[in-house]
Amino acid sequence: MRGWGTILTLFLTTVLAYAGADPVKSDPLLGFLYTDVAVKANPKNFSSFLQQVDKKKHAFKHEKDLVRYIFYKTHQKFLKNFQTESSFGELLTTGKYNCLTGTALYALLFEHFDIDYSIIETNHHIFIIVKADGEEILIETTDPVEGFVDNSEKIQTRLDEYRNNVVPNTTRGGVRYEFSFNLWEAVTLEELTGLLYFNNAVKAYNQQDFIEATLTLIKAAQYKPSPRIEEFSLLLMVTIRESELADDNKKDLLHKLNIVQRQHATQLAAGIVR
Repeated sequence: MRGWGTILTLFLTTVLAYAGADPVKSDPLLGFLYTDVAVKANPKNFSSFLQQVDKKKHAFKHEKDLVRYIFYKTHQKFLKNFQTESSFGELLTTGKYNCLTGTALYALLFEHFDIDYSIIETNHHIFIIVKADGEEILIETTDPVEGFVDNSEKIQTRLDEYRNNVVPNTTRGGVRYEFSFNLWEAVTLEELTGLLYFNNAVKAYNQQDFIEATLTLIKAAQYKPSPRIEEFSLLLMVTIRESELADDNKKDLLHKLNIVQRQHATQLAAGIVR
């Protein structure tokens, strides 16, 4: 049974939607936090950090130096303990993070300071490329020591590793699902919300909460249609059929996942899925 806090959050989300105020588009931070309403994260922690950096930014003559400051200061403030299955809310409350939530945090910062950046998603990793003072800088959020990469040769080496689905040591551990495709695509700030939902769906699946996994995957599909949505929904369908869930629950969940499959096929035909 959902708690009153969850019910209230969902109610507020619905009210905002009907009022024409999409919480994700009007406030991406709020959208990220909505992906895990079980964690009561206080956005004021992030807001106060923004104010702190705002006061410092004029001290930097070059934008590259500001990016470097943001990288290391953010790690020092928020990114404390790498954990594969962690949510954005946990990042703000406990310092637990992964490559996705860390990337989401840096994206919010670069967006706020109007720094040119691109988010790249691969099968098992996600990272940021920043352009500052005419140079490219690779931001590896899981590497607090050498994650600010401004040497072109080192950047190329890392990109080659990512293209071959070689991920940093800090992101390894646990069992990885091997996708039948190779992703290498740009992700928008809004689409990050879908990826956060997707990660939470995988977490629920690993905990054998197939109802929550299905409902969260449906939310992910609304923000970020992709081949990983299709493959994971098929995996969920097979698992649900073989599970010990009640027949009525199975029927309902399979119906919902079939809708996700049909929507994916429609989006593929329309060229929405890359």
